[in-house]
Amino acid sequence: AQDAVPIEAVHDKEGLISSYRGQYSRMYQISEINYSTLPEEEQEALFERWRAFLNSLGSETEAAVTIRNDALDRQSFEDSVLNKERGDQLDYLRDEMNSIIKSRVSEGKNGLQTDKYVTISVHAPNLQKAKELFRRMDSDINTSLSKLGSSAKPVPIEDRIDMIYDAYNPGHAG
Repeated sequence: AQDAVPIEAVHDKEGLISSYRGQYSRMYQISEINYSTLPEEEQEALFERWRAFLNSLGSETEAAVTIRNDALDRQSFEDSVLNKERGDQLDYLRDEMNSIIKSRVSEGKNGLQTDKYVTISVHAPNLQKAKELFRRMDSDINTSLSKLGSSAKPVPIEDRIDMIYDAYNPGHAG
């Protein structure tokens, strides 16, 4: 079963995974791009900028886009988003706003949280060279994505390993 998982080595300190000798990858979480709310002309322009971003990565680079839907952690969501009661005469407004927020969330995504990732792979003769390539790419990726109204942050290696585990163990309650 281990042979089916495309990981040769995990480089914790560098945040890289090598799938085979000479190939290193880093995963980035992409912040939300409000594509569906844009008019059609702006959607087309955004799509062209996304295509330009992917093409800018170069011929020695591979990219994989991952869209992950997870059940929304209701308690975490409520703790971070909903208005807290303060014991004053405005609590009824806070309750009403919270009801609106909860109904919109349940209507819109059926209780799902969608996260978007791009995994970039490079070919390099060794780990040090791969580190140098990713050091340059990190800022280039953010510069390109800022033109889309987005940003990218490297996914911590522990989270990436958890996602790989989840992908190979669907339905496992971790």
